[in-house]
Amino acid sequence: MEFYLDLGAVNEEATKMNSAGGGAKFFSRKKIAANSDVDIRILPPVKSLNGLFYLKVTSFWVNKKNYISAATFGEPCVGLQYVKAIEASNNAEAKALLASKSFTIQEEYELPILLLDRTSGQTKVIDECVKTFDCTWGLIKKFNNLVSHRNYQNGSPLGIMDPAKGFNITVSKSVVADKTNYDAMVIPMAEEIDAKYCLEIPDIVENNRKKLVSQAYLKGVFDAYFTGTPMPDESIKNPLTNTTQAAPVVVAQPVAPVQPVVAAQPAPVVEPAPVVTPAQPAVTGGSLLDRLNAQ
Repeated sequence: MEFYLDLGAVNEEATKMNSAGGGAKFFSRKKIAANSDVDIRILPPVKSLNGLFYLKVTSFWVNKKNYISAATFGEPCVGLQYVKAIEASNNAEAKALLASKSFTIQEEYELPILLLDRTSGQTKVIDECVKTFDCTWGLIKKFNNLVSHRNYQNGSPLGIMDPAKGFNITVSKSVVADKTNYDAMVIPMAEEIDAKYCLEIPDIVENNRKKLVSQAYLKGVFDAYFTGTPMPDESIKNPLTNTTQAAPVVVAQPVAPVQPVVAAQPAPVVEPAPVVTPAQPAVTGGSLLDRLNAQ
């Protein structure tokens, strides 16, 4: 039996696999080198974005772990309720933990883009795939101004994002004295892109929803951070399986036959002993959120 290994072919396939992985499909503004720029093409949004081209993603960083807030999807969030309750309380210890670097609330904006290489004079799509790009509020505001500018409407419904008539954008990053600023400028020449990329646009809403944990689990995470209780059990982490249990079904019992009424004899009067109510212990355990809401 003969064996043959083509290392060149293996290396080529490895490169393709690495490029197609999840890391290649996400590009953060933080990856832009200081005092440099990148070229991108904003792609049209999918239906779940409800007409916008970006998603505002709210999340919590708790002890270096990230948790998506349900507020990202317009739903009530126990984490934000927790923060609001602490801010309105007189609990100095909880407020100190809220202000710690171990706890932050993060708001970012995500949108689908093509990351471009224009150094050779011919525009190439880096990694040959659509990427999700994260932005600050300041940068997404600049994008909004460009997308809505009449100079780039070009008579098409998609305007600056149109595959045939759209425009590329240069995103620059300047760092001065530890202060970072982002800017965006349209490259003033329409350029056509391959329409195949519009078939690969990720559903950013769905991708972020997959990261969501159940409200019960998130509440447990906050309790662990703010009160030192153990982390919640992993069994309640999945929001799809951690649902409210239905009330048990009660089966009616057969009614016993009615017995004839016998006149009862009066019982002797006995004075009841005085009832002593024991003092209730102070509440120290349980969820801090519940205790703050009870105050």
